[in-house]
Amino acid sequence: MDNLELNSDKKVKAITLGDDCIYIDLFDGLRLSGPLAPREEKQGAQERRPRRMIVSGHEAVYDTALALA
Repeated sequence: MDNLELNSDKKVKAITLGDDCIYIDLFDGLRLSGPLAPREEKQGAQERRPRRMIVSGHEAVYDTALALA
């Protein structure tokens, strides 16, 4: 993670790292979070179940879905 470069666009409010997780806060109220794996664990990651992101902010999800429809 020495060369970690986080780019954000017009939708990303903040990106934070902590507790072995990455948190991405969006301007529309959504918060994405997911686990960070050390490099030595990444090689064996294909053998395990895929990691999933967690979305919080249900109202924002509903409003965004209506806006996109």
